[in-house]
This record gives sequence, C-alpha cells and structure tokens, in this order.
Amino acid sequence: MAAHGREPPGEHAGLHCDCRASVFGAFLFGVALGDSQHLHQSTRMALERFVASVFAPLFFASIGLCTDLARHFDLALVLALTGVATVTKVAGGWAGARLGGLKRREAWAVGHAINSRGAMQIVLGMVALKQGMITERLFVALVVMALATSMMAGPLVRRTLGRDCDRHFGSYLHERAFLPDPAATTVSSAIVELSRALADAHGLDGASIAEAVLRRERTMATGLEHGVAVPHGRLPDLRCPIVALGICRGGLDFGCFDGQLATFVVPTVTPSEDDQTQLQVLADISLSLGSEAVRNQLLAARNVEEVRAALEAAEDGQR
Repeated sequence: MAAHGREPPGEHAGLHCDCRASVFGAFLFGVALGDSQHLHQSTRMALERFVASVFAPLFFASIGLCTDLARHFDLALVLALTGVATVTKVAGGWAGARLGGLKRREAWAVGHAINSRGAMQIVLGMVALKQGMITERLFVALVVMALATSMMAGPLVRRTLGRDCDRHFGSYLHERAFLPDPAATTVSSAIVELSRALADAHGLDGASIAEAVLRRERTMATGLEHGVAVPHGRLPDLRCPIVALGICRGGLDFGCFDGQLATFVVPTVTPSEDDQTQLQVLADISLSLGSEAVRNQLLAARNVEEVRAALEAAEDGQR
C-alpha cells in the first residue's frame, strides 16, 4: 500500500506479477528471431519454435491472470487507439516500401503486415503500468489493440495481394527440368546440375541461372521442412517463372528448419521485376510438398506427367 493509503497503479488491477519475467521472455523471443550468423538455421528455427510455443503463451496468459481486462475495458478508448495505431503503422510501412521500390499493391501488403507487430507494445505497457505511467484502462486498450491488429493482418495481406492467376509450380515444370535421380552430392553441385537442366529446357544460360541461385543460397539457406528445399533466384527479362525438380535420394544439407536433409530440391527462378510471382510460387511449393502423400508419390514418379498428377491430386484434396 502506497503513502496516504493510495494503491500504486496496477495493484488494484491485480498486477502482482514481476514484469521482468515478461520482458525477459520478449527478449528471448527477439533473440530467436534474430538472424545470428553463429547459429545454424535449423537451430534458430528450433529456438524460435520453443519460445513461441512456451514463452509466448505464458506471457499472454500472465496478462489475463494479472489484469482484470473486463473491468477496465473502455470501448471508445480501444477503438481510438486501434484506429490511430493501424493508420500510423500501415501508412509508415506503405511509405517505406514505396521508397524501397515496391509496387503500390505490394507496399500496402507490407503496411498491413507491419501492423501486426504488437508484442513489444504489450511488454512496454506492462512496465509502464507497473511504474504508474499509464492507467489500467489504457493498458487494456493496448492489449486489445495488439490482438486486433495481429488478427486482421493476415486476411488484409491476402486480400491486398490477391491472385491475378494461379501460381502452381507444376505448371512451370518442364519435362527436361525434372531429374528423378541427380548425380549431385553437395548443395552447390545440385544447384549447378539443376540449373543446367533449366537452361537446357528453356534455352537460357546455365551459368547465369546457377550464379543467381547460388548468390541467394550464400545469403541464407533455403531449406524448408520435410526434406524440401527451394533454392531460388531472379533474372532480368525473364517472361515467366522457371522451375526444376530434383529428387536427391541421399539427402543434401540445405539447412531445413527441422534438421532433415533435403530430398526434394526445387530450384525456382523468377523475373526480377515481379516480386509477387516469386512469393506465390514458393508458397505453392511449400504447401504442395507439405503433404506426405504427395512426397511419397513424387519419390515414385519417373516423369513430369506423374509429378503433375500428384500435385493435381493434392490440389483437389485441398479444395
């Protein structure tokens, strides 16, 4: 109890939790997301998943346990704060993306994605509440705002980007660019071998393709999960995406999130001027090969027709 019988801000709201634990949890979360060059990509992803599945739920649960959200909920304040936060973050993200050279639609998508970043606001709000710098009403409004903006980000990004046309990677796969059993035994040799297959299939320069893909691979490993890797790059004056598929049965270390060796290597090269196409093709590869049934069918495939049949069956199942 404070002097003159007045409770410090936050005490009557039930905020008896130590804010330092929440700040420390947020710090660990930030470290997990950091692009540290001292950790293997699979290690960083494992740390991120651990923090997201353990510390993050505890952090948000502590808010509900330590604060009476219903008692201090103010609808007018929540709407005002959410409106101001949304406008400023979306506008700031849009302006930065436009200055960075993105097209208008992609810039709006960046703005909506940035709007979801509210975890640190909650952390700082808890500290400010504990120190008496803000009221319980404002803290509850901060929490609701962070949750609301995070929930709206995904649907708004999808709506903003839309789909001019389907970007199924199987439709870009040439019969000469499917190697059911490549000879490569290393990541770089696999990229070079598959780049040559792409060049042969599309009448391009294999060295340019390999250099574009290897340049990206040196920046960050392109392994996903379930033994899938998506080495990719961009080339100017390319009319449409080009995709290869190699089934490396011995497995190659592309730095997959789950620590597995990559069996399915899908080099993808897209036009330099089209950011959206690359994102959509890579997303389709991740979604399609995320199915164990599809991966098993691809292991048995001996030609492009069988590959496309497996992908079409997966697409029909998703519908």
